[in-house]
Amino acid sequence: MKLKNKIVLFGALFFLLTNISLFVSADCCIRLRGNANVFCQDVEPTDWQQFCDSSDHSFDDCDIPSSCQIGCCIDNSQGTCSPNSLKIKCENDGGEFNTNNECSGELIPECGMGCCVSGSTPRFTTENNCRYISQGHKMDFRDMSQEDCFGLSRSMEEGACVYESGSCGFKTERECYGQGYFHAGLLCSHPSLETNCVKQNSINCVDGKDEIYWFDSCGNRENIYEDGNPDTKNRSWNNGFVLKKNESCGANSGNINSQTCGNCERDLSSMCQQTKQGETHVQNGNFICRDLKCYYTDQWGTSQTKNNGDSWCVYDTYIGEGNLSWNSNIMTDQKYKDLLPKQRYKDLLPKNFANAPVGSEHWVMGCNEGEIIHEIAGEYRNYICEQTTTSEGPITKTSAEAVENQADECLNYDLYDSAWNKIENNIEACQKNTHCLLINFTYMKPHYEKGLNYVAEDNLLCVPRYPKGNNPDMCAEIRFVTPRNVWAPYTPEFFFWDVQRLCISVGDCGAKINYIGQGTTNLQSHMDTGVKQNINENLWELYKGFEKPVKSQYVQPNNLVSSTSGGDPINEIKTYLHALTDQKGIHAYVTECLNWNPPKEGENCERCNDDPLMPCTQYRCRSLGETCDILTNENGEQIDENPPCVKIDRNDPTPPIISIGEILEPDYVNFSTTNFQNKRIEIKKNDSSCIQETTKIDFTLETNNASQCKWSLTNPANVELDEMEGEYTDAGNYKLEHTISFVLPNVNSLNPQDVYENEITEKFGNLSMYVKCKKGANKRTNIEPYVVNFCIRSGPDIWGVYYGLTITEPENGAFIKYNLTEIPMKMWINEPAECKYDATPNKAYNEMTNSFECQTDLEDEDEILGRWLCNTTLTNLNNNENKFYIKCKDQPWLGESDLRNINQNDFIYTLHDSPSELKIDSLKLSHQQEGGVLDIIEDEGTLRGGYEPMGGLGLIVGTSGGAYDGVANCEWAQSGSSWDLMFETNSSTHAQPLSGRNKGTYEFLISCEDDAGNKAEANATYYIEIDTTPPIVTRAYKEGGNLKIITDELAKCYYTFERCNFEITNETKDMTIALSKEHETELINEKNYYIKCKDAFKNKNSECAIVIKT
Repeated sequence: MKLKNKIVLFGALFFLLTNISLFVSADCCIRLRGNANVFCQDVEPTDWQQFCDSSDHSFDDCDIPSSCQIGCCIDNSQGTCSPNSLKIKCENDGGEFNTNNECSGELIPECGMGCCVSGSTPRFTTENNCRYISQGHKMDFRDMSQEDCFGLSRSMEEGACVYESGSCGFKTERECYGQGYFHAGLLCSHPSLETNCVKQNSINCVDGKDEIYWFDSCGNRENIYEDGNPDTKNRSWNNGFVLKKNESCGANSGNINSQTCGNCERDLSSMCQQTKQGETHVQNGNFICRDLKCYYTDQWGTSQTKNNGDSWCVYDTYIGEGNLSWNSNIMTDQKYKDLLPKQRYKDLLPKNFANAPVGSEHWVMGCNEGEIIHEIAGEYRNYICEQTTTSEGPITKTSAEAVENQADECLNYDLYDSAWNKIENNIEACQKNTHCLLINFTYMKPHYEKGLNYVAEDNLLCVPRYPKGNNPDMCAEIRFVTPRNVWAPYTPEFFFWDVQRLCISVGDCGAKINYIGQGTTNLQSHMDTGVKQNINENLWELYKGFEKPVKSQYVQPNNLVSSTSGGDPINEIKTYLHALTDQKGIHAYVTECLNWNPPKEGENCERCNDDPLMPCTQYRCRSLGETCDILTNENGEQIDENPPCVKIDRNDPTPPIISIGEILEPDYVNFSTTNFQNKRIEIKKNDSSCIQETTKIDFTLETNNASQCKWSLTNPANVELDEMEGEYTDAGNYKLEHTISFVLPNVNSLNPQDVYENEITEKFGNLSMYVKCKKGANKRTNIEPYVVNFCIRSGPDIWGVYYGLTITEPENGAFIKYNLTEIPMKMWINEPAECKYDATPNKAYNEMTNSFECQTDLEDEDEILGRWLCNTTLTNLNNNENKFYIKCKDQPWLGESDLRNINQNDFIYTLHDSPSELKIDSLKLSHQQEGGVLDIIEDEGTLRGGYEPMGGLGLIVGTSGGAYDGVANCEWAQSGSSWDLMFETNSSTHAQPLSGRNKGTYEFLISCEDDAGNKAEANATYYIEIDTTPPIVTRAYKEGGNLKIITDELAKCYYTFERCNFEITNETKDMTIALSKEHETELINEKNYYIKCKDAFKNKNSECAIVIKT
């Protein structure tokens, strides 16, 4: 036995085949027999049968077969990209193969790499993999180099950062760099730090974390909350040390709605949330571990609970393999028995077929923080839903995924060779493919030795377990021919059942039901003489019951085994059937499979709209009846994301019927239906009184068919909808419910020169709105309009501008830029009015000295805000608090009339001047060396390193002042390059990791701005110097009983007693525990100390730095 030398690497498994001789020519075993982890092994041509089967053998060496290509393997489930992967291994594991061996992100976008900051350890990976490992948490994927990403992991440990002032912040080591002294694992309230931060002063939630935390009096996060009795409170404080999550109260339990423990966990369906009045909360504050589970009632009426992050499959109907014995009615009901061939009644019931009622879909449901989200796997079952359940410790996780339906692949498996011998490997492959189903059916095989006689034989065919929908080309190829002279004991009915089984197993063909249990039969049979053979049109009733989904029935994950033919599935099945039936002899009886037709009536169209979690699709809708269809607009486009299914009878000549809907707001008005029969309704207040002018009313009307509607204040008699002037409802979409939003006009707002007084009273004192609609099915319009009458109160408006609805820009109470003396101001109010303001409170409106420019016409209303805009510029601002007192006078169209309403109380508008300018206090360049040593250069200076490019670099910026005590957002740029937001900002400390830099001079620019508009800028120039020289001993002396030396730079020093040419190893005696300029060791008399030193950049003395004799 001889194998060619080869190294094969799969994941963490490494094989080296040794003790073998080399040879020039070789065969290839693509898959080694008995070893599922070894592929593409070269073997001697005479020995291949010892190692692999014929189906896995190639007469070329392993550099030739396409299955042995080396490239990139993309794992779409976990989002990883693995270079140097064998194609067969990749596809065997369910991956997607690409010939680019390096998995280049430029050539394969999904393999683009970046930094995934998930948990405490950043990873350099793909964005899809980051999404996978961040499940249940907010994904943080950053575009940065591998070196910069790994630099983040050096300093993610949290602890107390004590500043020179004595104050303290709880930060990561990275955040503390250059700001203070870092104490890993300590809280700011630890007694040894002697800060002024008092422990456990309050509790709160934390952005990006699940738990409820204690906070000290300085506002620093402490450990996870445990209730306030002395024992448990002290246990939570942990003597001032960080207490890990798994050591805190209620670990691994989620603590949903616990009043004593704040150890919430999103993976266990809980997270910190502030509570409202009256809700359950922990003992020391208004917070709770909120329940993130999802609760719902399933298709069988059973209450279900799903954990946060769970996903699961929902199916409209029974799925997969079926047989008629599954339906108990078949066994007992005589009318069903009458539909079956008498001779085969007992035999055909157990025979299997693939069940997929027409219109049925697969749905992926998910639980996201207490809310059920849903999406269709893929219309027409082109994608289907797979579900798995896994357990990790206390967590049982259900996962569902929409995967491509391999239905076409199933039909591509060749189960017989040209001599009609079974291909066992392909039969096994069909059985292993969970998307496929192996069925047998009977055909008549000629036996020429007995004359032209035939015997019945069963044949195998691989069909889809989950047939795709809407595939008419497939149906047409199911055609079966029975020889004329085979009648007794096999009648023609003997064979049509197998044709029917094959019909429904490949798609929407033959006798079949839709997803609500209605059906039709569409099989055709005839003699070659043209005599028709009737097939019972009620055959579809045999499948009643299969429209009901079955508990615990799921699509299983698939290990796809590719077919050997790889042909077109339609041609495959056509060739297969014709090869069986088109043999010598005379054929007489033909059974053909035709496209399934929906029921003729469309009475059940709206059942498609019943479940909002499984919204209607065109496929589902059209399966319910010939007249059922999805609503579309004039261009045939769907009207919205989830359009309704309606009955569309294009031969119906009637226009839509309009009826009242509901009042959406305000809640004190209602419909009066006194004249409803005359297509006229009124809208009044609940007490039947008229409605105040300028009131905004939102209401709906309904139509009996999907329709497009318009409204107008002018009677559009005798015109079609398209010719009518007016406003469309719902942006012109076809709907069953139509929303109208309308502001009642003010009679006195009209110009009396333009309209006669009696016309004003007729038009607005008793206002009518005219509505017309056009039916989507036949485009018919109701020529006589539907009238909505508004009774507008003729008395005076007694209410002024309502301050509670006022919106301002800048916001009331906001900070403004330091020393700003004037600023534009905008104010939106709830009705047209004229407004004034003053710096003195309680002034009469007419005495106020400053005016706004206000929009005073009714049509000036802002469409989004539903308010009217007033503008001004506020001047004479001071450097403290600025208060302005505002009053408004409504109904500007009344001129100086006493009927106008003036606000009696002031609307107080306040702006605060920023206490000081925003300043950039420091701009530092940091360098994280090996061993944790941090060099920081402030403002300008030189950084020394030992390698090019120098890694571990970062900018650190400190800001102060402004509106918010230095909190600002900062951008950075290197001279000559574009600006970018700093990696860590929106704080008073800002950080930006830098990629490696070579020796040279670098200028960095910083620009910061806070929310009040205060700005600050700074720049600094740094020189990077590469140190290539070893340390120099500048002094040696005896102190006490020790030998001490001083070096000119940070270093570690080592010695022996033998010679200078020694190597520094673990056995070498050292004089330094960590990098330092001072080094010492015990002084022993009559010894020679041969000393070498090595600096932080690994520059070491080739000979001794110094020799000391004692």
